[in-house]
This record gives sequence, C-alpha cells and structure tokens, in this order.
Amino acid sequence: MRDPARRGGPLTALALALAPGAAAAAGSAATDLTTRSAAADAEAIEAFRVGVEEGNPTGGPSGPEAGRTAADAALARGEEEYLKARLRGAEKQFALAADTYLSAPEALDATRASRALTLLAQVHLALGRTAAAEKAIERALRHVPGYPGTWVPPPEVAALLARLRTRPDLQPTGRLTVNSEHAGIEVAVAGLALGPAPVRRDDLPAGPLAVSLTAPDGRVTSTVVDLSTGPAVVTWRPVERLRSAAAEAVRAGDAAGLFEAAAGLERTLGADETCVGILEPDGRALLVRIAGRTRRVQGGRATPAPDGVADFVALGRTCRPGMAGELSSTEAERLLFPLAGGVTGPAAVSGPPASPEGPARWITFALAGLAATAVGVGGYYAWQANDASGRYDRAQSPSAAERAADDARGAALRADVGFGTGVLLGGAALVLTLWE
Repeated sequence: MRDPARRGGPLTALALALAPGAAAAAGSAATDLTTRSAAADAEAIEAFRVGVEEGNPTGGPSGPEAGRTAADAALARGEEEYLKARLRGAEKQFALAADTYLSAPEALDATRASRALTLLAQVHLALGRTAAAEKAIERALRHVPGYPGTWVPPPEVAALLARLRTRPDLQPTGRLTVNSEHAGIEVAVAGLALGPAPVRRDDLPAGPLAVSLTAPDGRVTSTVVDLSTGPAVVTWRPVERLRSAAAEAVRAGDAAGLFEAAAGLERTLGADETCVGILEPDGRALLVRIAGRTRRVQGGRATPAPDGVADFVALGRTCRPGMAGELSSTEAERLLFPLAGGVTGPAAVSGPPASPEGPARWITFALAGLAATAVGVGGYYAWQANDASGRYDRAQSPSAAERAADDARGAALRADVGFGTGVLLGGAALVLTLWE
C-alpha cells in the first residue's frame, strides 16, 4: 500500500463517529485521485475503522437503550403481578414502565408505551381510580403516536378513550415531513412504521418524537424532532455523503460545515462524538475528537502519519477519550483550523501551536528593551539627583547651594520621566505578551 501522506495535494480526512464505550461504523475520505488511488484510500479507511472499533469496545446498553430495557422489564413485571391479581403491584410497575418510556423521546416505543398506559388505565379503573385512568389515557394521546395502534384496549378503557378523544386539547396537531436522497428508506416514529420516504403526517403528537430511518442495508439513523414548536422536516442523507462533507470541510477550513457533517454522522451512527483523522502532506497525522451536535472540539493528538495497514489500525485505536498525549480542546481547535476564525485554509500543522514569531513578537521584544533602558536612565538620574542633594547640604555659599538645588531638581525630573517611560513601555510589552 502506498503512503497516502507523502503524495502532496489536498489533505485527506478520515471521519469516524465515536461513542464513549462503543465505536460506530466506518470512516471515509475525500481525496485527490490524481495523487492517490481509490483502492489505497479504501484500504486505509477500513484499517482506521477497525482500529477505532478495537480502541472503543462496545459495552452494555447505555442511554436510550438502557432506559428502554428498564421499561421493558417493568412492563413484564407488571403483567406478572396483574395475572396474579396483585393490582397494586401491577399498578406500580405499569406506572414505572410508562414513566420510563415517556421520559426520553429517543427511548419511546409507541407499541410498548401504548400497552403500558392502557394496562395502567385498566388497573386504575379496577381500583376505582377513574381520574387516574383518565390521566393515563390523556398522556397516551398527548405523547404516543397513533395510540392505541395495534393494541386493542379492553372495553372499559376503549369507552374512556372514545370519550377523551373528542376533547379539542387532545387532538394530534404535529406535522412531520421526511425526505430522502436515497430510495428505499423506511420511516418510523417512536417505533411506529410510517412506510418508505417521502412521508408526510399531520396527525402526530405535538411534542418531541424520535424519528428512525432505516436504509436498505439495515443501517438505522435516529434523530429527535420537537413538533411542539411547529412543523419539522427531516432529510436522510447517505453516510458516505456526510463523511465526504466532513472531509471537504476540513480541507476547506470550514468549521461550520465540519460541525454540521459531524452532527449528521453522530445521529446516523448513534454516536456522541466524531473522530477526524487528517493526513498531512508533510508526513504527519492529526486526530481530533469533536462533538458535532454541541459544536465543540473535545481534544486531539498529533502523531507521525501511518505507513501501512497496521499503522492505520494502530492510529484508529488511539482515537478515543483520554488518548495518550491528548491536547487540550483549545490546542486541538487551533490545529484543526489554524487561521483566524477557522474559516479558510487546510490544517497543515501537526504539533502544539508554535509561539508567534511575526511582527508582534519583535515589537514586544523592542518594547521590553526600551522599557529596561528607560528604567536604567531613570535610575542614573535618580543617583544624580541624590548626589546634587548631598552637595546642597554641604554648600558653603548661597550660590553653591542654588546650583546644587537646580541640579537636583533637573536630575529628579529626568529620573521621573525615565521611570514613567519605563513603566509605560513595560506595560505595553506585557499586554502584547498576553495577547500573543
């Protein structure tokens, strides 16, 4: 495999989505094919992806998955209690399951939430708690798309649902439009299948909802939209396009474009961070971790560029939180977008940012030197003023005393000017130093 870092031309960005404890799918590159072959790119990217996954082994369920697992367990325990006629125990477990399902939009499963809330209402009615049963159905109508879905409620709950469904404040008014740049994308809202994109629905709950888009290869992209603020539009873009956009943004020095592409990668791959690997034309590499959705550079690391497949794997392994030799977020951001504002120009440095060596540095040195000289001159004239003061005290005649007094006043004035000038110049040098 040829070394892609020694072919000159534009930078190459390998973008990976990275979740703490769970690395998500593969990287990609936007490359200059006049300098490197596509096959070499694909080999390097795959090796980098393997390294990231090895460096970030998948753990147990976390975040939304952990919440959904807990809700499923509570629902199962509630059904066991209900079958044993332990209504109070069933009520407690159904309430826990419903609260957990509804606590986070990304964890909401419409079918399971419908079942939990319906059973909770049924238990409330069995215990004579009609108001509590109404509240459970109201929550279902406000937050669960398509309630009750395929779950058929018992007659007493169905009667309560029919009565509450006529209330104007419980009418679903959320509008969602889902588009796709690729055919065959299946759309689901809170686990409720809506069919292939494009999809438009005007009868969804006006609140936060999880939208899942499933590609033909089985890859799932998830995002949360809040329909309470108005209609929402979701557009599915292929992962490859997002990776290419991230790479192009790095090459162009476009911070906003990089964060936008990284946010799309993170949503698509279910990750919290994006790991960007940059191969420098001078034979060095830079790893930078960014959080696209919060638009923050998390950290980074400069390292020699890989020479082969094994080196790309090793490079990927190091791209994780707390990586050895990790730079601060500020240092990493300067490396990623070294020019002012981070708007133009590729990242072409691979170590901690060098100290400024431009005109400002030389002005600082000059001011510091002049400040020291002025203080020295002030000290000299202060000594002269002190000597004149001594001659005034020893004067034997009025004329000698007057000459000594004039000398003392002149020397003291020059000393004051010297000290004042030194303080001003020293202050200016300090300000420039801090600014640099």
